Amino acid sequence: MPDAETAYLFRHALVQQAAYDLQPLSARARLHALALDIIEDVCGGAPVIEQPHWLARIAAHPTDRFVLELADHADLAAEGLPGAEGGRYARKAALYHFRGAFHEEAGYRFLSALERFESLAEHPGADDYLRAQGRIGAGQAHYRLGNLRRAAEHYDAMEQCVEGDPLGAQMLESVRTVIASHSDNGPHVAESHLAASKFWGERGDRKREVASLINYAVWHCEEGDHDIAREALKRAIEMARACAHLRAEEAAVGTLGMLDEEDGRFEEAEAGMKRALEMARQVNNEFAVVQWIIGLAELSRRMNHLPEAEAGFREAIALSEAAGIDVKREYSMAYLGVLLLDMGRAEEARRWWNEGRAGIAMRGDDYTLNGVDRSMRNALKRAGLPPLNPDGSFPA
Repeated sequence: MPDAETAYLFRHALVQQAAYDLQPLSARARLHALALDIIEDVCGGAPVIEQPHWLARIAAHPTDRFVLELADHADLAAEGLPGAEGGRYARKAALYHFRGAFHEEAGYRFLSALERFESLAEHPGADDYLRAQGRIGAGQAHYRLGNLRRAAEHYDAMEQCVEGDPLGAQMLESVRTVIASHSDNGPHVAESHLAASKFWGERGDRKREVASLINYAVWHCEEGDHDIAREALKRAIEMARACAHLRAEEAAVGTLGMLDEEDGRFEEAEAGMKRALEMARQVNNEFAVVQWIIGLAELSRRMNHLPEAEAGFREAIALSEAAGIDVKREYSMAYLGVLLLDMGRAEEARRWWNEGRAGIAMRGDDYTLNGVDRSMRNALKRAGLPPLNPDGSFPA
């Protein structure tokens, strides 16, 4: 045990870092290896890659409390240890990056999860399965954050990692379908989501089955097939509750609320989206919180409750900025611009629209861009103003 003076000195980060930097690389690597081994021993051993692969949820392990720290210890141990010993710690590092990314994503900390998934995708200690997990995880994080091009790049790189792996190939097909729907949202998209739901249902993976069913319902919502969409969403809610998948239940309940809005059932729509917002807040899912605040703001706009709609869009912008969710911030800015124009505040509308619309255009999201452009074109027509400029900016 250190004496009082030593303990005091090492409470100061600069002194501690200086002592650490004086150690040779190999000595530092062995210290990190020792730290990792001790933590694993205290936790009853290291976790293992679970079979079968592509589980929707990984089993908890005592090392989960220290998983990000263990990933860093393993990386630094592998960096300075030779041969097979270094390789062993590299494999441990890949495992902990995977588990760390998975837990960060499950906690809706998407930026932290993205960092870990991208590290895993290129990690020297990862096998094809872990690299595929890194690619799809990074791709999904980029998609949530609005970067469709980066998401597609990760999915393209994933293809070689899932050769001969039917579950991995289905995962890849599903996420690629979502990306493709932003530029080509034809009937093949619905067919792909329905096939995916059946695929996972036949394998007993209820969480992925219900997620694919919700995607199928969303397509029918957008295409105006409301009866099919409503039945699929009701079934999805029942399935999500049966397998205790709160995120899927929230998505289905909120989407059903949006469908109710389209059908003019405004009270049901408000109740559904408020319930979805409550569930998102319950698990600190900031991304979904912003999504349902936007949904409620759009409902207020449709009901001609314009001050409430303005407050909702401004709240969504503030929360998006705080959480680093640029895709939702820019979407909210564009629709705030549309709303302000309807309220007769054209100069304010110009500023919000130009910034929000430019961000959406940079992401290559044609589907969302077409939707916001259509809304602004209609608002300009109502206001008796010239149409959008050729680059999509607000008219002079």
